[in-house]
Amino acid sequence: MVEFGWQPPNMNAVRPWLRGGYDYGSGDNDPNDNTHGTFFQVLPTPRIHAKFPFFNMMNLRNSFGSLLLRPGRALTIQAEVHSLILDSSRDLWYTGGGAFQPWTFGYQGRTVNGHKGLATLYDVGADYNVNASLTLGGYIGHASGGAVIQSIYPKGNDGNFGYLEFTYRLGHRAFAHLFPTVLPLCDAVTHGFQIPLCTCGHAVAGCYFRIELRHQARLRVRVWLGFDHTVL
Repeated sequence: MVEFGWQPPNMNAVRPWLRGGYDYGSGDNDPNDNTHGTFFQVLPTPRIHAKFPFFNMMNLRNSFGSLLLRPGRALTIQAEVHSLILDSSRDLWYTGGGAFQPWTFGYQGRTVNGHKGLATLYDVGADYNVNASLTLGGYIGHASGGAVIQSIYPKGNDGNFGYLEFTYRLGHRAFAHLFPTVLPLCDAVTHGFQIPLCTCGHAVAGCYFRIELRHQARLRVRVWLGFDHTVL
């Protein structure tokens, strides 16, 4: 992974931050030998690198550019573009963040039919800190499918995904009477609520609830609960 950035001076009204980079995760060029050449992304969260999580860092070359605007202390706006190309056309198109269910260990792979071009992703997101406890967020992304996706979904190879997110942070004392053993050890309790809007051209209704416990900078525990329903 290589990344660089530049924050132009004398633009205090929006405080822009221009960033660009290149991520590389190797693929396996020979599935018939005894060497596993695919980079294994151990127990990641796709959210950091893929808010539209139809890809991860396995068998992928990700070239990206980003513009971050901060027109005030409370509001952050970020727009990005990603060029997603598979490293090996003899490997798979991998998705998933790992270890969320026992049958596949949380990873999936699709055949790429000898192609490498996955997609070009355009997205924009914003976060607004209402106060020290409440943050509102929104995101929308559009993926223009490349040769890999076109060979799998010939009738529709573009995808869209969006969400609204509400995060509320409380000091541990607010719930110490409910969890007297655990919460006094934590510096903060974060409750997150996310509503997905649409994905891969299909309507999705659902919500996700996150509880995060943090103790200084050394320990962070997250629990996710959620459901969704896809309308084909």
